[in-house]
Amino acid sequence: MLARGLGLGPVAAWIGALIFGFYPYRIDHYSHLELQMAQWGPIALLAVQRALAGGKLRYGILLALAVAAQWYSSMYYGVFLMALAGAFALVLAVAWRSPWRRIAHVAAGLIVGLVLAMPLARAYSASAALRGTRPLDAIQRFSAEPIDYLQPTHRSAWYKSIVVRERLSERELFPGVVPIALAAAGAWPPLTATRLALVFAGLVAFDGSLGLNGHWYRLAHDLFPPFRSMRAPARFAIFVGLALAILSAFGVERLLTRLTSSARRSAAGVLLTVAVLGEVWPYVELRPLWKTPPAIYEQLRGKPGAVLFEYPFHPMPDWFADNLPYMYFSLWHWTRMVNGYSGFSPRSYSAMVEATAGFPRGQSVDYLRALGITHVTVNCRLWDDHACGQVVSDLDRDARFTLVVRAPWEGAETRLYELRR
Repeated sequence: MLARGLGLGPVAAWIGALIFGFYPYRIDHYSHLELQMAQWGPIALLAVQRALAGGKLRYGILLALAVAAQWYSSMYYGVFLMALAGAFALVLAVAWRSPWRRIAHVAAGLIVGLVLAMPLARAYSASAALRGTRPLDAIQRFSAEPIDYLQPTHRSAWYKSIVVRERLSERELFPGVVPIALAAAGAWPPLTATRLALVFAGLVAFDGSLGLNGHWYRLAHDLFPPFRSMRAPARFAIFVGLALAILSAFGVERLLTRLTSSARRSAAGVLLTVAVLGEVWPYVELRPLWKTPPAIYEQLRGKPGAVLFEYPFHPMPDWFADNLPYMYFSLWHWTRMVNGYSGFSPRSYSAMVEATAGFPRGQSVDYLRALGITHVTVNCRLWDDHACGQVVSDLDRDARFTLVVRAPWEGAETRLYELRR
């Protein structure tokens, strides 16, 4: 829609859409659902272009709605989109010498979009005392370096063999040969105002992805609180991809104008489609997922006031992802639980990890009681047999616990205990 709105033909728009829709960054983040939701970016840029070209208020309103929708879809992208749209609007306004009234529509659209996101911002700010701000060393670690744009994702079927394993997956940002070549053709002089604005916006996004290694991000971090809440500036790469995709569409349009027959243009469209999709073909290692949870959870269905602690509860930060099965099982029983996984862990979670070390020995059970825990599960399928057997033995001897049910699951034993008050 954006490419067509900028005057490009259907084949060029189709190739641009493929590049953005299957951008390698998306494959790298396939498990981050909110990081796939960048569809408001193209709508915002189209609204900016229309507002400055025609001056109609409805495009300022569309811009506000697109910005707000992006905030609610992904807070990272909400912050980034405002910078991208502002850079795009700046170049167009100067190049077209847009009247102040049209510029005001764009500025108002960005501001109103931010205002519409204030309920979200207030909810997020309410957790500031508990959450704190991202430490600079973490932001530095997830700030890209220019060389990262030559590092393919390890989930690429074609390029996985040349991936540098030590590099963070967040910083595997190579867009592919085809988008680079087509975007270079689209950005080749002479440049129209629109293509110049896309180049500038793409460079702003590129520098933003460099984070603390770039030019403007540190200043934004110091001046604007939302930037202090983000750990990974490298995620700005999605909007680098948007700029590359639309510039690639312009490159395709240039190519097609050199072809004299409709048959050749159709053939070029087919070949470019194959080239784009072939290069981004993913290599994703998947594991089969359990179709049913352990039967012990049946006892928790509809039990009011139950709060669940699931064991094993791994203490090392790199193991927090092992709590994901418990979150998956919760889709069947919907009982409140204290296990969890996220890219951010509050201090209270770290305290729980420390306090439950050696469970059920020491003061760990008293700590769980103070938290309001009513039930405990033990899943030997997710743990070492010997260690699990020792915990089960300890629980069976502990008068504070009552065995509710035991059941085999995936070749191992699972148990549900009630913790007496």
